Amino acid sequence: MPRTASAPSILGRQLDGLLHQGKSIDEFVDWFIHHLWTIERDGSDDEIRLSAAINNRLAERSGGYATDAETIEGLRADANEYGTA
Repeated sequence: MPRTASAPSILGRQLDGLLHQGKSIDEFVDWFIHHLWTIERDGSDDEIRLSAAINNRLAERSGGYATDAETIEGLRADANEYGTA
């Protein structure tokens, strides 16, 4: 059962690194791929929804439907929607 979000999540911190601290999108993708299952298993409902939105954004990027800049802007919108910005 998902837990309730409390302190800033590791997902939120990693996303913040991409959006505000200069982490490259490739670094974020590498981290995200390795942690997605854990987030889906142990995350709060909002973290799980955010991870699904991130997964969709990254699929658009890897499929050539979105540039890196468009992906980052989409991730920024997702972070704002789920309160991690």
